[in-house]
Amino acid sequence: MTLRIKLALEKQWSEPKFYISSPSYPLAHAPHTFINLFMIINEIVGDLHRILEYPKLGYQSEILVPKNVIQAYHFLIDNGYDLHLCNGNRNIEFK
Repeated sequence: MTLRIKLALEKQWSEPKFYISSPSYPLAHAPHTFINLFMIINEIVGDLHRILEYPKLGYQSEILVPKNVIQAYHFLIDNGYDLHLCNGNRNIEFK
């Protein structure tokens, strides 16, 4: 999510310099009483989906996503991690 915020800020306000931080902990430590690992992975997939889609809508800057990340993204969607996709859209191509 930090990258998505950075890309949106860059697109909307190109002049100021932004510094964004987030807690640093392993993914295995992220689940807790209110959210499990399945939901966290769904959020990550949804964030990547927005990183790929939002530049087309003018919401954020574009970034090159490596092919292996796109392949992992499709693997996760194919295995049920699709709860946070925009409009249920699964068809993202890599560059």
